[in-house]
Amino acid sequence: MTVHGTLKGKTTKLAFAVFASIVAASPAMAETPAKLPDWPDYMAALSAAGKDGIAGVYKSGNPQDRQEAWQIMFGEIARGFLSYVAVDPDHPEFVPTYNMDFNIAAPNPDYIYSGTPLNGKGVYRLRGLKGSNRFTFMQVTGPAMSDPKKAASSMFNFFRLDQVPGGLDGSFELILSAKRPEGYTGNWQFLDPNATGMFMRSVAYDWLHERDPVVGIERLDTPVRRERPSAEATAAKLQSLVDFVKRDSAVWWKHMADLQSRNLWNRIGVEPWGTFPGQVYLEGLYRIADDEALVLETSVPDKCLYWSFLVGDMQFRTADYASNQASINGAQARLDSDGKFRMVIARRDPGVPNWLDTAGYNEGVIQGRWNTCSSAPVPTAKLVKLADLRSALPADTPSVSAEERDRQLRDRLLGAQMRRKW
Repeated sequence: MTVHGTLKGKTTKLAFAVFASIVAASPAMAETPAKLPDWPDYMAALSAAGKDGIAGVYKSGNPQDRQEAWQIMFGEIARGFLSYVAVDPDHPEFVPTYNMDFNIAAPNPDYIYSGTPLNGKGVYRLRGLKGSNRFTFMQVTGPAMSDPKKAASSMFNFFRLDQVPGGLDGSFELILSAKRPEGYTGNWQFLDPNATGMFMRSVAYDWLHERDPVVGIERLDTPVRRERPSAEATAAKLQSLVDFVKRDSAVWWKHMADLQSRNLWNRIGVEPWGTFPGQVYLEGLYRIADDEALVLETSVPDKCLYWSFLVGDMQFRTADYASNQASINGAQARLDSDGKFRMVIARRDPGVPNWLDTAGYNEGVIQGRWNTCSSAPVPTAKLVKLADLRSALPADTPSVSAEERDRQLRDRLLGAQMRRKW
């Protein structure tokens, strides 16, 4: 989507002009309830959410899987608090949504995910530094959908932050609103009046050397000061948090059950998420013994902005990708002499470059992405014994020593920490 105009420096004047010309229509406060929720009420609702959700967890009777499910729920509380309590449409801020600790929905290790609530009838200004990463995808979103496969209908316009015109130092400024502010000639993007938020994916191939953007956001048509909220307003935010925790993890546990019902064990297919224009998702399941490996083989598109593959567990969490090579992207991958990409999913290090480390799991999810590519091939899969792995790979496949793997993993760990997760 084209970004219009050129930057102007008189941003303070613009803020006053917009505020003076627009009267924010505040929704009427709902009738005050007879009794606001108390601590036991919130805890009871969260307890019920856990009891309902655990039934959808794969092997929920296993103590290890069960405790990992509760770990997800605790993460959902923290994630929901940032998104539904700490910020609001009048006082927006990009906060973390998915990462190694907010680990649900198989977050892509190459992405830094963040989001902020918006009011589609408001006027917002983004300012900051665009960074030097592969690209940054900004998406205006609508109300949350209970079925993520239908979420595309709640996705509005989008643009790439790295393509926004800016200064030589990478600085930029951009206005989001339903109509371009009168007299404003700088960068502007349409804000759908039904919008409820904005989602940002910062994508990097080289975690150590690429720099993610730094983005600030403010609402211009309401006062910047923040008064003490009423008891009713605080209760409404806390209830939104509880509702989120009840809803979100169950959605992804159901998705894992759907993959099993389609018998995607040790194979992979196209998954029609449709929430990221230009991106084709691939998903499947792996099931391997300790002495086995699953070899995935695929051609690689002639042209591609970005591509990667990852492995996760049966609760749709990405395996620990900071301390393990649980993902490989287009820059990290080694292509074979025939131009194909072959990756090896195994619990133990097979001593080959394209190892996808399951981090101790024998079963889990496989996910791939082709983003803005000339084609979207689907990999084939072959289950082999680790002892026979070399016969399933090209003869010139190099070996990776334990020392080299350790060096790679230490660079990977540092790179993961160098990116802004919080």
